[in-house]
Formats: sequence, C-alpha cells, structure tokens
Amino acid sequence: MKLLSSLLTSLEKQTARQYRFRGGIQLPGNKKGLETPIKTLSLPDELKLPLLDYSHRPLQALVKPGDAVSRGQWLAKGLASPATGTISDIQHAPIIHPGGLNANCIVIRTRSDAEPEAQAEQEKKTGVAANSKLTAGTQTVTPNIASIKGLGGAAFPLLDKINALGNRELTTLIINAAECEPQIACDEALMQSHAIEIVFGINHLVALTAAKRCIVAIEDSKPLAIEKMLQAIEASNLTKDADTNTSLVKIELKTIGTRYPTGAELPLIKVTTNLDITRNMHPTDHGILCVNVATAHAVGLIYKQQFADSRVITIAGNNAAKPCNVRVRFGTSIEHILAQTENLAAIDQSTIHCGGPLSGFEVSQIDLPVTAQTHCILINQRQKPATPVACIRCSACADSCPAELLPQQLHWYAQANDIERCTELNLAHCIECGCCDLVCPSAIPLTATFRYAKSQQLALTKQAQQAAQAEVRFESREKRLAKQEEARAQRLLKRKEAVASNKSAKQNTDGIQSALARAREQAHNRAQARRNSKKDL
Repeated sequence: MKLLSSLLTSLEKQTARQYRFRGGIQLPGNKKGLETPIKTLSLPDELKLPLLDYSHRPLQALVKPGDAVSRGQWLAKGLASPATGTISDIQHAPIIHPGGLNANCIVIRTRSDAEPEAQAEQEKKTGVAANSKLTAGTQTVTPNIASIKGLGGAAFPLLDKINALGNRELTTLIINAAECEPQIACDEALMQSHAIEIVFGINHLVALTAAKRCIVAIEDSKPLAIEKMLQAIEASNLTKDADTNTSLVKIELKTIGTRYPTGAELPLIKVTTNLDITRNMHPTDHGILCVNVATAHAVGLIYKQQFADSRVITIAGNNAAKPCNVRVRFGTSIEHILAQTENLAAIDQSTIHCGGPLSGFEVSQIDLPVTAQTHCILINQRQKPATPVACIRCSACADSCPAELLPQQLHWYAQANDIERCTELNLAHCIECGCCDLVCPSAIPLTATFRYAKSQQLALTKQAQQAAQAEVRFESREKRLAKQEEARAQRLLKRKEAVASNKSAKQNTDGIQSALARAREQAHNRAQARRNSKKDL
C-alpha cells in the first residue's frame, strides 16, 4: 500500500503538468463490458483476409487456391496467415470500408492450429528460424515484427514506423493508452488484464528503437487501468534487461485529461510534450514515435514466440444484449463475433457501426471480415437520421476541430467538387474524428463529406501520377524512336558511303585494266613488227 501510495503521489505531480491541444470536445465515457474479462472467441471455419495494405493499396498474393498454409506464413507482403488451413479461394468481396469498397480477399478454410507444426512449416518455407534476427533500418528485430500492424485504428505497420526514423535519434517514445471516444474500451480492458505483458512489450520497444525516454499516456478516467499499469511499470523499472544485464530506460506514466480526440497522434504529442507539430513536419522529424498500447502488447507476444494475429474488439451500443470485449483473429466475420457474444438476436432491429460512435461508420452487412483497424463494433437501435439544414455560419465546427481546419469552407468546396481548393485548405490533414458533426447545429454530415472529398483527392492524385508516368513513358518512347531514327540514318549514310567507295574503286580498277590492255596491245604490236621485219630480211 505504501508503494502504491507513493506511486499515486508521483502520478499526481505528473498530472499537474498537463498541456492542452486546440479544439476537441468533452464527452461522457459510457463504457460497458469492463466488468467481465476479455473473452477469446473460437476460431471460425473460415477467415477472409483483404489483399490491401494500411492505405488500401492492393497486395500481390503469394499463395493460390488449394495451397496449405500454416499460422504465421506469409500470404502477401506484410500479411501473415492468422490460422493453419487451406486456401479455398481468392475472391472479390466486400470489406469494412465507409464507401462499401470491394477488394480481393484470401479465403482460408481453417483447422486447429498446431503451433510446433506451424513454426516448422514457417522455417521450411522462409528458411529463417522464428527466433533468428534480421535488419530493419538500423535495428535488429525478429522476423515476425514485420507482421505487426498498428492496432490503434490506422493499422500502420510497426516496422514502417520504426524505419521512418531513419538515422534520427528517438528522443521520446509515447505509448498511446488514451481511449477517449465513448463506448470504446478495448485498450482499457487490455491494460486491466494484461498490464505485465504490455510493459514487457514496451521494454522491448524501448530497446528496439533505442529511445531515450518513454511515456505511457493514460486518461484520468481509467483508475483501474492506471493502477495496474503503475504496478507493472514500477516492477519493470526495478529490473534489468536479461540480454544486456543493464537497466532499461525508465518508463514514465502520465495521466492526461479525458478530452476527445486526445488519442489522435498530434493532440497526444501536444498534451504529453507540449510540442506543436506543424503540417509540413512529421513526429519522427522531432525524434518522437507514437505506438498504441495494444501494439506494444503485440510486440510482447512476438518476443515470447507467440503470434500477433488477433486483436481485442469492443462490442457495445444501445441495442447490444451483452456488451463485452473479445479477442478475435484477423479475418473473422462480424456475424461470427455477434453470434459468439450472443448479440445476433437483435440484429434485424439494429444498425451495425464499425469504429467509435464519432470516428466510425455504418456498414450494411455482417459477413464482413474484421482487420487490425477494427477496434469496435456498435449495435445501435435504428433511428431516423437527422435532416440537414442550411449552414448558419456559427463557426462551432472550426472551434472544435483539433486539426485547426476550416470545416465550413471545406464543406462548401467539397460540395462543389472543387478538390483543388480543398487541397489548399489542407483537407488531407482532416483526421475524421467527427467533432464537427457532433457540434454542428444544422446536422450537416461534414465528416462523410470530407471522406468523399478525400477519396476524390486521392483519385485525382493517382490520376496525376498516372499522367506523369504516361508523360515520362511518352518522352522515353520519343527519345527511343529518335535514337532509332538517328541510328537508321547513320546506317544509311554508311551504306551510301560504302557504295560510293565501291564505285570509285571499280572505276579505278577499270582504268588500270585498260592501261594494262593497252600496254599488252602495244607490246604485242611491237613483237609483231619485229617478226615482220625478220621475215622481210
């Protein structure tokens, strides 16, 4: 108790040194399902894995239908199999996406996992033992680190984040344990039940990135998670690294205010370090790296020679029969999750919302596969959507925007499909938090409009890139044809010169032959004259 009391006193001092970001809104917690422990759901008969990377760019499959795969085997670059089984199909199917996007998906017919067999099969296929080393940038990591996706919502691969540092020194590693959006409680449940494993992963992240400082940022509305993490951190700070026998960087726990969207990268950096990252800069330019607490837990699993192919998902909503937090494999369908958690009965009278109530979106079917980005499934009662009315120019959207944008003007230009002006107003920096939607008295769906405009912006960027590439190809073709024409002209000129040279040589040869003929004729005539003279004598 004395130890915990001293820890809480230290924590109060850290809490007093809080900073604040611009914008954001105060929201009620309304988190349920934390009373029960995290339940690991059974492996479904079928897993469906979209062949897309974190930015929805297509991936090339390394397997084909009929292939047997083992858990942990690469199916595509950065995509590992979450189960042992057989590839039954590669099909174009709908995925979880605000625009109802379809994508190529690998379908795995699963069977019970055999860990030793999976490891042996992985070594056989890759030629690399599971505990061997490989180089990532300037760091040495285990091969499976490359399969860890960010579990904070964006699914940005951990290895790409580390490599983005380049040769820069990492001054501060921030572990994002803020979960300020209402109803989402997966990270909080994870900290309550797996604090020791999380801190184990954090220690390996510190060693992996050579961070000089490590901060774990938790909202002050999570007292039990704070207590569990404090105990695990204090125990870890008193130990030594088993590999190097040296003390690790001391982990700091900092409580932050519960204000949405503190969990976004730039607001989190502001409240923990008081550093403002400008739009043309990246946190790594300042030696800062943000990693979600669930990602840190996945790192711990990897270093314990386990698989990081699942995540904790919150099941909640005002029509959920049993709110809870469950661990599921990537590729599991929403339908299987709802059935396993006894939440499938009310589906006909409900809407399914993937993601938080503000940052998420509604989906129209439940056979969609969950991915590393799916941290929450909300089951809400069907309601008639509010009817948007004309904007009254109250500026509430701009006041609440944590990215310091002008949503009102962005909405005008997005409605007019003026993507060039949207780009000038920094549309790409919109984090789609939904604050503007919540405070808008006219009920204008601003976030949905911005999502559409960003997709149009992406399409135009892609079109411009393709046009630039086509121009480069055209110029290369023109240069190639000009070079070929020049070579052809050179060959023709040489041929003409050769013909002229041959003609001149032939003329010279004819002259010599004529002279020789005349000389022979003259000699013959002289000889004939001598013979005639002798006859006359």
